[in-house]
Amino acid sequence: ILLDYGLQKLSEIQAKGITSILQFQDTIIHSQAGSGKSVLYAISILQMIDPSIQQLQALILSPTRYVVSRDYKLLLKLGESMNISIASCTTKPGSVENLEEIKAQIIIGTVSGVKEMRNKDLVQLGKVRLLVLDEADEFFGRGLEADLRCLTKLLVDETQIIVSTCTLPEEVKKYTE
Repeated sequence: ILLDYGLQKLSEIQAKGITSILQFQDTIIHSQAGSGKSVLYAISILQMIDPSIQQLQALILSPTRYVVSRDYKLLLKLGESMNISIASCTTKPGSVENLEEIKAQIIIGTVSGVKEMRNKDLVQLGKVRLLVLDEADEFFGRGLEADLRCLTKLLVDETQIIVSTCTLPEEVKKYTE
């Protein structure tokens, strides 16, 4: 499957990142675009999900519907034989086809999409063990910080946080502290 994404072996940053994530450490993946950050956290998350627990275990927040779509396709491909339920959640009408999908073990969504579902009490965040902020620098550049903080306050303190970013602006550093 990794070959489908142009990877014959893991890069140094991917190997270090996967190790850090699998050791349940909060992790900042700071690397240039196209370096495989999404593959890194996708592989890690899929290994950490317990298929026998039928509740939301990992939440991936992305700044745009395009990134949600890309990450959703990646996770479906990498996890196709793992018996893990994955759903996408955006504010685009029809992005969640039925209520059953919201009960997925992994949800990939925009901040506004997940916030809307949470406000409608259609997704529960209290048992999420892993939170990924994909393209984290974009959240702050798009004015999504308040909604992001609103959602992350609903998570338990023990939730592992993975930040994926091309740049590391001061806002991202402050947020991760």
